[in-house]
Amino acid sequence: MLSNLYRYFLNSAARLSQHCVLCGVGGQGWLCPPCRADLPRLAAGRCPRCAMPGRQGALCAACRQSPPPWQALHVAHPYAWPLDALLHAFKYRQQLALARPLAELMAEGVRHAPRPDWLAPIPLSAARLRERGFNQSEELARQLGKILRLPCQADTLLRTRDTPAQAGLNRAGRLHNLAGAFAVNRPVEGRFIVLIDDVSTTGATLAEAAQSLARQGARRVEAWALMKALTHGA
Repeated sequence: MLSNLYRYFLNSAARLSQHCVLCGVGGQGWLCPPCRADLPRLAAGRCPRCAMPGRQGALCAACRQSPPPWQALHVAHPYAWPLDALLHAFKYRQQLALARPLAELMAEGVRHAPRPDWLAPIPLSAARLRERGFNQSEELARQLGKILRLPCQADTLLRTRDTPAQAGLNRAGRLHNLAGAFAVNRPVEGRFIVLIDDVSTTGATLAEAAQSLARQGARRVEAWALMKALTHGA
């Protein structure tokens, strides 16, 4: 169960297919049924546009007043323990084998979503990519594409400049920070594109990316994320 876990989930990638990554119980896959059942989940009643808690199927007041530039945000889990720790291990401790199991959780959250023409991961800047060595959103998108049998076009968007870190900025600050940060790198006119990111915090990154696609004629843009930080603004 989740109370047993921290010493297990940073173990080698070879353990993932044999032991639960959270509690260490063997023979039940990377996540045993009790740990899977204990994962934090977003409430069923939430705004379909920003995924904030609310009446099921109804737009929240913020999205009615100022709708985000995508048509839907699909996400199943809040940014909370223990998934936040798993994501940290994936992103910052180079536990790349976690990409597949985390993508499986994403797939569960989008099982009722319409099928797009392709998946487009949020790109990193060249400097951040050199520093980290990989783009976590691209790794998730590639695995999710394999699971759902959807194409992943990792070059759909390019990061045109290295933006300062977003941590500590409010939504307005993040939007200003990201203005003009993305360029569309392939024809998207008339296409249904899904943006893939690991976490939606204020939605500023997704908003700038979605606007870039819309300006180039994308017919529909959705966002699929692994986790949602429960601050308003998607």
